[in-house]
Amino acid sequence: TVAEVQEATAKADIPGGHLELGLGFHGGQRDYDEVPFTRADAEVGDLDDVSNLALGRQTVSGLDVGGRLVWNHTRLGLAYRRSFPELDKDRTGSGLAITRFASHEVRLSLGFEAPTPVAKPFVDLTGDFTTLTLTVDDGQRTARWRSDVFALSAVGGVRVEPAPYTFVQVSGEYGITGPNTWGAQLTVGARFL
Repeated sequence: TVAEVQEATAKADIPGGHLELGLGFHGGQRDYDEVPFTRADAEVGDLDDVSNLALGRQTVSGLDVGGRLVWNHTRLGLAYRRSFPELDKDRTGSGLAITRFASHEVRLSLGFEAPTPVAKPFVDLTGDFTTLTLTVDDGQRTARWRSDVFALSAVGGVRVEPAPYTFVQVSGEYGITGPNTWGAQLTVGARFL
């Protein structure tokens, strides 16, 4: 019952705060039109311009793993995210094909959660340090491109503790700056101390 869950959660609370470790799945949309790419390999030639690839808005999905310290209802988090853009590789219009597009992200977050017994609503401000790598092919040669970008997002959601030392969290995000447009995430994990 709800009363039993609340009692167990109260017993699990340690004064001051706790640490969470979680594994999550995220999805959303990114806008890559304004992302500046630079050549990552030494060759120079016809593959020097990727501006006509029209990367645009892309649906992304992926996994993330991270930890969070919750202290007096303040949330401080660090996570690694691996995103996979669902890129239409035929939308170049220039004879170039995209053979690889990878996104690696380190996410820092700072926020607040409400002191409710079971379901805890929260808001976070997140900063993503993202490295994008792009490989294009003109049928004879390949060229690698790289971009290091920063994205700032507002995240809101709810964290539920169905049993002592476990949690499930769902959230949505809205991009403020950078390529992040919108997103959603589901995370499950364990809570310690």
